[in-house]
Amino acid sequence: MSRTTLHEEELRELGRGPGTPRLVERLGAARMGKTLVGLRALLSRAPDELDGEAVAGLRAAYDLLARVQRADPDLVRSLLDRPQTDAWAARWLGPASGRARAASQAAYLSNLSASAAIRSGMTAAIDVEARSGVILLPELGRLVVGPSSFTGRATVEVGEEETRVSAGECVLRMSTRAFSSHSAFHPVRRVRVGTAYVLDVEFDEEFGGWIDSPYGDARLLGRLGEVEWEQWRRRLAASWELLEGHHPEYAATLAAGLRCLVPLTSPAQGTVSATSSTAFGAVAISLPAEPSVLAVTLVHEFQHGKLSVVLDSTRLHEPAGDPRFYAPWRDDPRPLVPFLQGVYAHLGVAQFWDVHRHVAEPPWDVLAHVEFTRWRDQTWQAVEQLDDRASLTEEGSAFVAEIRGRLRDMLQATIPGRERELAEWAAADHRIVWRLRNLQCDPEAIETLVREWTAGLPEPTRTTVATSRRIPSSPKPQPRRLLLFYERLSTVDSRPDSADPDELYVMGDYVAAAAGYRDIVAGDPSHTDAWAGLLLITARTGPRPICEVILSAPELIMALCRRVGEADPADLARWLGTPPFRAL
Repeated sequence: MSRTTLHEEELRELGRGPGTPRLVERLGAARMGKTLVGLRALLSRAPDELDGEAVAGLRAAYDLLARVQRADPDLVRSLLDRPQTDAWAARWLGPASGRARAASQAAYLSNLSASAAIRSGMTAAIDVEARSGVILLPELGRLVVGPSSFTGRATVEVGEEETRVSAGECVLRMSTRAFSSHSAFHPVRRVRVGTAYVLDVEFDEEFGGWIDSPYGDARLLGRLGEVEWEQWRRRLAASWELLEGHHPEYAATLAAGLRCLVPLTSPAQGTVSATSSTAFGAVAISLPAEPSVLAVTLVHEFQHGKLSVVLDSTRLHEPAGDPRFYAPWRDDPRPLVPFLQGVYAHLGVAQFWDVHRHVAEPPWDVLAHVEFTRWRDQTWQAVEQLDDRASLTEEGSAFVAEIRGRLRDMLQATIPGRERELAEWAAADHRIVWRLRNLQCDPEAIETLVREWTAGLPEPTRTTVATSRRIPSSPKPQPRRLLLFYERLSTVDSRPDSADPDELYVMGDYVAAAAGYRDIVAGDPSHTDAWAGLLLITARTGPRPICEVILSAPELIMALCRRVGEADPADLARWLGTPPFRAL
């Protein structure tokens, strides 16, 4: 791809939050340039990496696309500009292992060219691939040509009036101009909403089945059932009304660049979403329970998409080893680029909730205030980490300076006292869990402190303890306590029937919750999430000096409690805090 480096003023514009439709269109053009490079790489490498039949199919598909382009360049540009085509072509720019997998999906180009011929009405014949009895026609839909057991070659012959499809023993004839009227054809589902800013998005059916999913372990739903489809359609319409009415700058950029939604399987609690750096214009998301959650998730994920294209074309930082950062939205230490991605995405989140907290109706207004406060403060704390460790280029510094400026402005906002306190303790919960999972104290320092505590010294002889990064044995899910906290913000208070300490904590019964957490760690001293709950309660209910020590060095309190047995975390924190104590 020719590097479409953004000018400093364009980076500053993007760093203010939504950017502009013109800037989003420029990013889309840059990404399409990379797609074209991937397509050229496929054609040049195909003779060495694919068999002769596959190479011939690619050449025929490319020639057909070139013919359609001469007659209707906008149509071919639309097909090549699709997030799915972007993701498919990107594999040919990657390592050989990725290209080997992409080779099995080379026929996607043939199906794409068949769509181009049908939409343009150009006379043509092209061999395509059918899988499980279905021919996928990108941007058009699915054509059922046989039983689910049928996978193989099919032929699409497009005429001015009639299109003929042959697949095994199945032969279909349909009107080229009224292709979607045939009973075997199931059109791509789309939603078109908006007045001032029109959002026109496709609901994806290609990722995971026809093209490898670029969304990792996220579970794709595929084609939606009728009930699910109606739920999605209504929820998206309601969320767009909210964005268009109260967040017009974000609505404008989303309308300019969002082309595809990829429905994901809903988790047991909350919402899951993802963006791929190789599928600009697509957002993968499970169905949220409320329109504002869908709206803010679209803002969040599209921020990732925009910055992914910027990082492809503009150098924002110099090589600087492998620094890791505390990202308040993740449970693991993050490298610089993903960390910067998170900072930019959560700028958008904070800006969304800053507006929405003034228009949300109960009980969602409490959630909006809490979310604004938490993500404003934590994103500010995150961006402050970039000062000394990020090695930003001049362009990167300009971009981050605008983010910092927008966050600084939001710090002046007035927040109701109860909502501010809820946000602060939600942030503290995440930070304690993160430190317990990811940091460990110097063993020799722990042994010294244990000896001094056991000997009854009135205070420790040292005021610092070095910490290092712990390598977790395996990824852990997000603690249930924070999920329950967010659920409770939008529900009526009720006493839980169970004695689960997470539920008791969320309901405000700190005495019973602490007892439950103590029982858990007594049976399993390695249970970091239970330790986090116990330390959180100790900090929340104790005097300020104890709170400060626990919040600054929870991993130290946990390590000492494990070694000295029956010691109370509050007593240890008080002892450590006799001179102000800190972990390094």
